[in-house]
Amino acid sequence: MSCGLTRCAISLFHGNLSTAWQWNPLAFVAFCALIVFDLYAVIVIVGRRARLRIVEWTAREKTVARIVIISFVAANWIYLLAHADRF
Repeated sequence: MSCGLTRCAISLFHGNLSTAWQWNPLAFVAFCALIVFDLYAVIVIVGRRARLRIVEWTAREKTVARIVIISFVAANWIYLLAHADRF
């Protein structure tokens, strides 16, 4: 069994967004976030603009971020197991 990460990337780069989402929703979101970040980086570098920075997170913010990330990974894992018949 595989996680569908490569198939998700191939579908995404071919413009098949719904198929990419079906292969691996978390990877789809991660790839889209990476594309947005890369666009932001190009704008900052080419435009010589100041970068956005997250300086300090409180302990509560770090805990919430960890819980959200773990929840997304668990939900994605459950989704992949529920749709294992595609593999």
